[in-house]
Amino acid sequence: MAVNVSVRQLIRPGFAAEVVTRLVDHDIHPARLSLEVLESQLIEQPGLALGGLLELQGAGIHIGIDDFGTGGTSMTYLRDLPATLLKIDRSLVESLPEEGRDRAVVGAVLQLAHAQGAPTVAKGARTAGQLDSLHEVGCDFAQGHLFGEPRPASAIRLTR
Repeated sequence: MAVNVSVRQLIRPGFAAEVVTRLVDHDIHPARLSLEVLESQLIEQPGLALGGLLELQGAGIHIGIDDFGTGGTSMTYLRDLPATLLKIDRSLVESLPEEGRDRAVVGAVLQLAHAQGAPTVAKGARTAGQLDSLHEVGCDFAQGHLFGEPRPASAIRLTR
């Protein structure tokens, strides 16, 4: 299960412990949870956010960087993030397969993520051509309207 969190939450004292307590209360193994934070938010408070991310990762929770490619994260900071998943922003996927420059950028991001051992998810896949391009450059997963329309939470069946 993936849940978006804000940097404001990450830097709040006791946040990681609260998340772990909730997982225990609901009998959910920490490895079943991925907390995702926007790349653009991470660069606002890099030192403080990194501490919270490391604490969560230490508890066995996966960390995802969402909307990667929009926030201007430095390569040094990206290297130090405990990310176990990198989600590529839809703005880099929109013009695939037509735009060769976007394809090159997506390919470079994928190589960087894979070098760090992080799988990748491309957001905003709408066409079979986009999906083919993503497969060709080595993207691990894709999400978007190609696979289904957004649904309300009540329409989603959860399993443990």
